[in-house]
Amino acid sequence: MLVNGVTIPDEWIDKQCELLDISIQEAVDMYLADNGVVENSEQNELDTKAKKVKINHGATESKERKKVERKREPNETKRAIISSLINAINEIEGVENAKITNVEKYIDFAIGDRTFTINLVEHRKPKH
Repeated sequence: MLVNGVTIPDEWIDKQCELLDISIQEAVDMYLADNGVVENSEQNELDTKAKKVKINHGATESKERKKVERKREPNETKRAIISSLINAINEIEGVENAKITNVEKYIDFAIGDRTFTINLVEHRKPKH
C-alpha cells in the first residue's frame, strides 16, 4: 500500500490489525508515525516526558572492596605424601631432574627426553 509517498507492506498492516485488533487506517497511521513520516504530537509529548525520567536499576557506585589476607594452614598430610612420592620417583631407573615444585601439590621429573608432572589433589567430603 502506498500512502504519502511511503510504501507500507500489506503483510505488516494485516499482522498489526490482527495482533492489535485495530482498523487498517489505524495501522497505517501507526506505521507513518513510527517511521517519522507524520508528526504525532501526543507521542512526542510522551517521549519527552519519558526521557526526563531517570530509572534506577539498583546499580550504585562501585565500592572498592577490601582485600582480605587469608592465612593458609599448611597441609602436613599432603606434604608427607609429596615427600614419599619424590623418594619413590627417585628410585625409578632413568628418572632425571626430579624436583618438588610445590611442597603440597606438584612433582616434576623427566625420563629421557619426556617430562612429567604429578599433581596431588585433595577432594572435599561429599555433601549428603
